[in-house]
Amino acid sequence: MKMLFSQLCQFLVMGKQHGIRRNMPVNRVTSYGWLTQTDGVVVAVHEEFAEVRWPKGEQTLEHVQNLEPIVA
Repeated sequence: MKMLFSQLCQFLVMGKQHGIRRNMPVNRVTSYGWLTQTDGVVVAVHEEFAEVRWPKGEQTLEHVQNLEPIVA
């Protein structure tokens, strides 16, 4: 039963399409859904990671699962 639950969780996480594109405005969220950074812009996408520039000039490499697109 434990193995089945583990496989189901892995399927749900890995099966998610990220849809993150270059120049897309994003927020960074934690695994609990809390915002940790806001108003970033994607500079580049490398498979499952994205380079994001934040408002104060900071640029970081983020896992795309931790990025949430900003929809206006």
